[in-house]
Amino acid sequence: MDDQERQALIEQIVAARTAIFRAMRADWSKEGLGADLTLPQMRVLFLLEQEGGRSMSSLAEALGKAQPTVTGLVDRLVESGLVRRAEHPADRRITIVQLTPAGAEVIARIAAAGDDHTRRLVGRLATADLRLVARAYAVLRRAALALASEPAAGDRHGDG
Repeated sequence: MDDQERQALIEQIVAARTAIFRAMRADWSKEGLGADLTLPQMRVLFLLEQEGGRSMSSLAEALGKAQPTVTGLVDRLVESGLVRRAEHPADRRITIVQLTPAGAEVIARIAAAGDDHTRRLVGRLATADLRLVARAYAVLRRAALALASEPAAGDRHGDG
């Protein structure tokens, strides 16, 4: 497989993933999941759910946004009761942002809706296609776990 074909396949996969996620977001909107939240606010919630809490500077870095922008996002989430601010136990100068139970519930509803959407989506497939998608997802899962364990790894890939 040459590099041009490889890049074309990667772009085809990215386009398919984008279309699937757009359909999922449309489902979320229909069901009122996070309807009053912006995508950056949802990203904050997901980041906090992953790590149990983050400093403002860590959130800004993870989001690729300036700290004042993140402060505004967090302010709105605090007003909504979805996150809270707390002092860092070892350094009171550092503010930690954490999910509240209401924020955790929003994340749980969005995750459940995503699972439901995926079940409905793949439920439309023939058994042979389900097998193919299951194998593809197993390959993607292995790649995702490898990428997560080696975040500084460059563009490593294989052709098989």
